[in-house]
Amino acid sequence: MKMRLERTAGIGTPSTRRLAVVATLLSAGISPIVEAIGAQPAAGSAGQSSPQHSNSANGTNTSKIKYLLIGAGTGALLATAYYGFSNGGKTAASCGPLNCALPYLTVTGGFIGLFSAKDIAATRRAEAPRIGATLTFNTTEVPLVSTPLGLSVRDSLIAVVTDSGAQILSAGTKPLALRRRGIGLSDMRQVALRAASPQLLVGTGFALWEGSAGAGQLSRAYDGPIDALTTDDNGVLGASGSIVFYRRGTGTTATFDSLRADAAVTAAVFDKVSGRFWIASDSSLMEVDATPGSMKITRKVTLPAKALSIAVSADWIAVAMGSDGVAAWRRDGMSASVVTPVRIRDEPRFAFDAAFVGADLYVAGGVDGLFRLSLAPVPQVIGSSRQIRYATSLRAENGVLWVGDRARKSIVRVTTP
Repeated sequence: MKMRLERTAGIGTPSTRRLAVVATLLSAGISPIVEAIGAQPAAGSAGQSSPQHSNSANGTNTSKIKYLLIGAGTGALLATAYYGFSNGGKTAASCGPLNCALPYLTVTGGFIGLFSAKDIAATRRAEAPRIGATLTFNTTEVPLVSTPLGLSVRDSLIAVVTDSGAQILSAGTKPLALRRRGIGLSDMRQVALRAASPQLLVGTGFALWEGSAGAGQLSRAYDGPIDALTTDDNGVLGASGSIVFYRRGTGTTATFDSLRADAAVTAAVFDKVSGRFWIASDSSLMEVDATPGSMKITRKVTLPAKALSIAVSADWIAVAMGSDGVAAWRRDGMSASVVTPVRIRDEPRFAFDAAFVGADLYVAGGVDGLFRLSLAPVPQVIGSSRQIRYATSLRAENGVLWVGDRARKSIVRVTTP
């Protein structure tokens, strides 16, 4: 019986060694092929832009072989340890340390290294920008009590609405969470700050609420769901469905003007350059003059898709339109009879929000991060950053970006180049 066990243990030892060598070579040779096939775009995937920055095939193959060899080396190290603990194989069982354990652990380690390398490469491909360069910003993060849904920046304060109420933060180089406001209000949608007091305005699915950003109760200022909200130095402009109103003053002395848009309004912003407001729906971008007693729409252009937010600069008016990308119009060309916008559709895949810093347009791209776009002389994506894991809200103030990150439940201060 002892001789039979010894012979059985020895049977196939050369075959086992050959199998280990062949399996290792096959895994090393096939992995780049499998990886290359997996990286090919699906047939008929029209509209996908070719990446301008990507890893070379040689770099990918080298990475695969490197991790495969690391795994194989780890397996060989385990086999060597087994050999040592078995007293040179004298106390080993029927599977000898050199004839059985070494090939088995080497092949096993090689495959583990292969699959680990494939997973790492797939993650890097998913995180690499499809268009433009990888950007790195100086960031400072402020944690919130819950997921940020909207934000407003005014001078030294930031107001954020979340699932659990509003929060007031300082907007310095080292931002801090100061206090919570509006606890108990539900379905918060919009938030805005006015310089007076300063005043906090919160739009919910039922009403507009106002009060001090410091302390005290918030009072009901307007009945109805608030779908868009922005302010200037004199008052607040809001939208409830297709009704657009401008409210001056506070409390019982406040005055109202209103008009009806052609469709439900989805975004609004104050334009410091013209001193007027811009509002948008699913089909139109409109300029609004809120002069007391004569509130009216003074300009209107057709939108290619529903607007989620509006951004303004000295030369441009831009609109973020979700999966339809970004559209922008030059100010000096909006008075023409036919106005054609500049479009950027390839990246990000979903444009949640937008803001200008200088001539560059920054876009919150959700899981794709924060994007930097140039509109002239040729519209293009300069690059993107994954430092913000889920960027959905964006404001610019004094050359600094403030980004709402839903993944980390935080507000991120971003210093731009």
